[in-house]
Amino acid sequence: MTELNQCMWNAAVAVDPTVKRPTERRQSYNSVEALSDLLKGGGLTDTTVTDLTMSCHFPSFEALWQQYLSGEGPSGAYVVGLTEDLREALKEKLRHDVLRSGADGPFTLQAKAWAVKGIVS
Repeated sequence: MTELNQCMWNAAVAVDPTVKRPTERRQSYNSVEALSDLLKGGGLTDTTVTDLTMSCHFPSFEALWQQYLSGEGPSGAYVVGLTEDLREALKEKLRHDVLRSGADGPFTLQAKAWAVKGIVS
């Protein structure tokens, strides 16, 4: 799990210890082995799985927070599914963790995506 996801899920666990991180969930495809097995199980051969790490620049904390409110991915789905009270608690915990109690402003977090390739037999 990369810095971008790690900070959100650490904050989520802090406000709700019952939360399961995506990597703890059944059928999590968050490793080379899991993705390779998925592709091979789908009948693909000559599979390649590569992780791509990139810097994500945010002009402010609100720019980061807005991406979670879209509901995309496991993090977004989790955030939009929260009650208003829990969502606000998560937002404040995440703000504290990301900004380290400093002033809001530009910051960068590392993120990872997966590139997969295979041949259909």
